[in-house]
Amino acid sequence: MRGASVLFIALGSLLLAFSLSVPQSAAYVARGEPEALPSVIVKPRFLNTYHGSPVVGELLIITDEPSTYSISITGVPADWLGYSSSVHVDSQESVLYMINPRDSGDYWLSIEVSGSGRVIELEQRLWVGRSQAKPMSDGGAAAGDGNGGGLTGMFAYSGQDVALLISAGVFIAAIITVFLGFRFFKENLYPGTLAA
Repeated sequence: MRGASVLFIALGSLLLAFSLSVPQSAAYVARGEPEALPSVIVKPRFLNTYHGSPVVGELLIITDEPSTYSISITGVPADWLGYSSSVHVDSQESVLYMINPRDSGDYWLSIEVSGSGRVIELEQRLWVGRSQAKPMSDGGAAAGDGNGGGLTGMFAYSGQDVALLISAGVFIAAIITVFLGFRFFKENLYPGTLAA
């Protein structure tokens, strides 16, 4: 009976550790009363791209009464943006917008969604790098990098990849801990039952 309790506690600890290591959604909810409708969620919270590489963001509009909402996005030149300036929402609607950056830099987008007598203001960060990758020369090295070969850019992980890797490590460590704990308690509670 004690072995089952220990196993139950170990599994509960494993679930807690796993849930704490898994990242929460990167969505960013409008400031204010989260339960008030309409509400708007912008996904992802941070956009990362490179000069000349388009990136897509998403607005999720949730409402309890059908209405038409107007959308305004500022913070970058208007010719970088592609989106619908109004949308009709019955209960929930996803609105995609595209940004095609022409200059590198760090930008803050101001997103305003208005409708149903409410104006919701959001911010989203946009990071634009200079270039995505250098072209590869015949020798396998990035052209002009002067490192004579190497693996530049081979290990480029996103935050989600790192969190998943950490979660997997925590999960494996917890499984090993549960196994060793079970083996220890079984040997101490019932000596001689485990073959050496």
